[in-house]
Amino acid sequence: MTKPAVSALVPLLAALALGAAEKPADGTVTPGGALTPAQQTFWNDAQAGGATAEAQVAAEAVYLEARALYQAARFVEARERIEEAIRIYPPHQPAQQLREDILAVLGLRDNRLKQAAVWLGNIQDVKTQEMAVRMAAKMAEGEKQMAAGDFAAAELAYDSVDIALRTFPYQFDWGNLPADVAAKRLEARAQDRRNQLERQQGDRQRAEGLAEERRRMEEEALESKVDEMLRRARVAYDRKDFKRAEVDAWNAYELDRRREDARELYLKSRRKGHAQFDDLHRENRLERIARVHEEVHKSLIPQSELLVYPEDWQRRSLRKPSALGSTGEEPWMAAINARMQVPLEFEFEDASLEDVMEYFRKVTGVNIIVAPEVFADGSGTITFRAKDMRFREALKWVLEMTKLHMALQNQAIFIAKTPITGAVLLRMYDVQDLISPVRDFPSRELAYASGGGGGGGGGGFDLFAGGAIEEGTAVDPDQLAEFIKTNVAPEEQWGEGTALDNRGGTFFVSQTPEIHARIEELLANMRLQQALQVHVNVRMLDVRKGFFEEIGFEYHDEIPATAPPGAASGLINASGTQGYERANTTEHYNGTLGQQLPGNQTDVAYSAGSNGQFRRGLAVEGSWNIGSFLGVDQVNAIFSAVEEETDAQVLQHPALTCFNGQRAHCSFMNQYAYISDYEVVNNNLDPTIDVLTFGEILDVRPVISSDRKYITMEIRPSSVSLVVPVFVEIIQAPRVVGDGGNGGVVSANTFGFPIELPNVLVRTLRSTVMLPDKGTLLIGGFGKSLRQRVHTGIPFLSHIPFLGRLFSRNGSYDENRRLFFLLNAEIVDLGEKEALQ
Repeated sequence: MTKPAVSALVPLLAALALGAAEKPADGTVTPGGALTPAQQTFWNDAQAGGATAEAQVAAEAVYLEARALYQAARFVEARERIEEAIRIYPPHQPAQQLREDILAVLGLRDNRLKQAAVWLGNIQDVKTQEMAVRMAAKMAEGEKQMAAGDFAAAELAYDSVDIALRTFPYQFDWGNLPADVAAKRLEARAQDRRNQLERQQGDRQRAEGLAEERRRMEEEALESKVDEMLRRARVAYDRKDFKRAEVDAWNAYELDRRREDARELYLKSRRKGHAQFDDLHRENRLERIARVHEEVHKSLIPQSELLVYPEDWQRRSLRKPSALGSTGEEPWMAAINARMQVPLEFEFEDASLEDVMEYFRKVTGVNIIVAPEVFADGSGTITFRAKDMRFREALKWVLEMTKLHMALQNQAIFIAKTPITGAVLLRMYDVQDLISPVRDFPSRELAYASGGGGGGGGGGFDLFAGGAIEEGTAVDPDQLAEFIKTNVAPEEQWGEGTALDNRGGTFFVSQTPEIHARIEELLANMRLQQALQVHVNVRMLDVRKGFFEEIGFEYHDEIPATAPPGAASGLINASGTQGYERANTTEHYNGTLGQQLPGNQTDVAYSAGSNGQFRRGLAVEGSWNIGSFLGVDQVNAIFSAVEEETDAQVLQHPALTCFNGQRAHCSFMNQYAYISDYEVVNNNLDPTIDVLTFGEILDVRPVISSDRKYITMEIRPSSVSLVVPVFVEIIQAPRVVGDGGNGGVVSANTFGFPIELPNVLVRTLRSTVMLPDKGTLLIGGFGKSLRQRVHTGIPFLSHIPFLGRLFSRNGSYDENRRLFFLLNAEIVDLGEKEALQ
């Protein structure tokens, strides 16, 4: 059953409590205040009169009495009186309403709060009535929240009603309302708890679902990652990259130990990788050995270019010398220097310094600060005209005319009467390369005067003598420092606060940035000039072209080398007498009589061996041989025929690189040890061994011209070669066996002691020439030509046609030889070479 709203009853109770009949002065009774339609009907009926009117009046009186009892909280008596009023006049609506309120107060109706509100309105307790209205609103709100499912809010609303009931200021009979409110509050709490549990259960289920979904996604991601790694491993395995396959398979197995396929692939790749390594190791070993041989052969290839920079030169060129602090130009200084390059056009006619500086400020936008004492002392006037002149040069001219000084400092150009030292910076400069001396290395000169003859016991001689190393003159660092101070800046700019100190080949300079820039430029130019080198090579070209021919018979009485001593041979007599023989106690000489051609023809062309004892060509010789079928005449008859044509070009090409102005040399020498003499030791001859040095020497001193286009060269090439065969002289002497005293025994026979007398071919050149850079100059030469025809034979018989060949020997010799000295020099400029990289 729908209950009437409490808000609808409150105005009615208030109207009943406050309504009263007022009688005007004329005696007419009118209701007091505003009446409701029901009250107005009752009033009208009462005014009409009759039985109904009497019943109404009686009921109204009883109603008013019951109402008074109700307001006095005498609810039982009020109930009896209101029942009486309704019995008298049942349609009495106010009585019916009051009856409902009394019954509500007595607990005979459900809406206790509405009745309490009506009752409170009747007793005109507005504050408590407002509390009852709020309690009713809270109850309605609680029911609304319960219906909406917000059990926590409903519990709060019911709890507020419960607190209000317990703190109500009147002892009102609430009936079952407190129990109902408590029950509803407990029900709301239980429902709220149930909802919380349901929400928590739902949250747990959702969390479990999310966790399961996340786990599933992670599992899928892990599976996808492992599958991808296994796919890469299988691809690597298929292309026989077992090492990569092993790594990928192991990483996949590390991620998921449940994947047996990853483990199997890992083990399989590992086994295959070991087998492949064994196979590749053999191949790599052979390949590396081949590479080693290739590197060896590559190292044997001569360098064709004069200078080769390393492949990583770009990285090496970034190296910078060590410096104190920051040596870079600050941005503001770079901006001012850039503006000082701006060309200007101006015309000053008796202008003051202040006007000139103001013009420069406006045109260039550079901050120019002039010291106060400059204007205080008066700077005079300036007359200056210029066109297309840079601002830097124009400012220098103005300062020169006014005898002022400037400096860049603190983002401005500062001008003063004295040199400015405010912008002094300390920097260090390593000048070890400039003060270190360049040593000269002269070659050893040929000593043509021998020390002694063979008979004098000093048969050996020193072919090369003299020529010690010349120590270069070191540059005094103090002189270099004085040179820098004198030429870089005037003396007044080396005032207080500036310095140039030498510390072990390093200059520590305290100066302005402008002076530092000049010092750097000067040292850079000195290094470029000192770093110039010259590559010199001399080609000694020996061109030979020769022809010779020998044919004929030779007759002689020479004893064969295999004949025993005293054996008979030769055509002179059968007793074995040789051509001549001379013997004494110290020396023994012998010789043979033979038909020989002259020895002034070339020897190298047809002889070979260390001493030239082997002849080339065709030689048919009958020699002394016991088992031969040749007669005595045939034994001593020798037939020889030889022909040779020579076309040779011998090139000797020493090369050398040295600094500009440095004397240097290179030598390519051989040594030949020989017996030059004998010394008597214990009555016997002890040989003296000397060493002959021969080869090629190149001695040069290049000087580069200032324009680096020409080279003035002092050149001294020398070439010494050993002439073969080496002449050997045999001396005969007896030997003493024993201690050399009275107990010594002198042998009856003499023994031969050889003495070697080597001959050398010396070719030297001394000259000073000038040639262009990378040019070639013929600085000398030597020519030799030989044309010779020789005929030897027996008179008359050798001239018989055809038969004369049996009694003669003919030789034809042609030799042409030319020696050239070619000089080539090239300037090695490292800066220029580096720019070409």
